[in-house]
Amino acid sequence: MKSQTERTTIHDPRYLSPKSTCFTPAAQCKVELFATIKRTSKYYYQGLDENKKPRAFKIEAIQRCDTHHIHMNNNNYRCQDLTFLVKGVDGDLIPLAGGMKS
Repeated sequence: MKSQTERTTIHDPRYLSPKSTCFTPAAQCKVELFATIKRTSKYYYQGLDENKKPRAFKIEAIQRCDTHHIHMNNNNYRCQDLTFLVKGVDGDLIPLAGGMKS
């Protein structure tokens, strides 16, 4: 089995180059990071709304990803317990590809 680093390494640097010359105005470039708690996590119940559906929480602080150092929902979580999302310019939440495997 490959390690997480091997699974997410980008071998082709062209993948990182801009695809167009159109840029978002600086006022809209603020990135907001959100997360949902994975169904496989023992903390899954903490991320459900009143209708028992998964809820996305805004991440308040990130310290390290090797222990409980992602702060959201008034708790600390491990990266392995979360699925990360970013808020797009239009306000939609976009999942980050890959994620961390537990």
